[in-house]
Amino acid sequence: MKPIQWRRSWAGKYLRRLPRIKQLRGTFLHRMLGDRLFDPRLWNWSRHGIALGLAIGAFFSALPIPLQSVPAALLAVLLRANVPAALAGCWVSNPITMPLFIYLQLHAGSWMLGRPSLLAQWQEQSLMQLIKAAPGVLVAGGLALGLALAVICYFLAALGYDLAIRALRHSSTKPRTS
Repeated sequence: MKPIQWRRSWAGKYLRRLPRIKQLRGTFLHRMLGDRLFDPRLWNWSRHGIALGLAIGAFFSALPIPLQSVPAALLAVLLRANVPAALAGCWVSNPITMPLFIYLQLHAGSWMLGRPSLLAQWQEQSLMQLIKAAPGVLVAGGLALGLALAVICYFLAALGYDLAIRALRHSSTKPRTS
């Protein structure tokens, strides 16, 4: 699409409101991150950038920390991965999937640290009491789960990107019938 068409499309209504580079120069983000913030690899779509961004987001989504998107975006900028993909990868954990993540983190953490499983106490104690009783187990399980999730996400994203590009190329080479 030509730039004038972008402005008139449904996406242009939202893209028009995004800040431009000249507006971001001298801001807090620019002072903290430097010119690395304006690197095109952070915002353009590439196979490696999207896969790495999703892997970073998936890793931080498995950690039991608040505001997971902030460290995910910062690490994506430092590693020059796609920042929107890293933020989207953080959406793996949400209120629906979080109980499953906590269950897997407690199970993996207690197995890694050689402790008896805390899951037997699940019915006796509330979830918050269980988390307060063993934060080290939860963090160790979160790191293991995050690493496994990041590796899986990287390869699935790379494969999905390849399939999407192949489908786009195939659809653009088909002769159009009217």
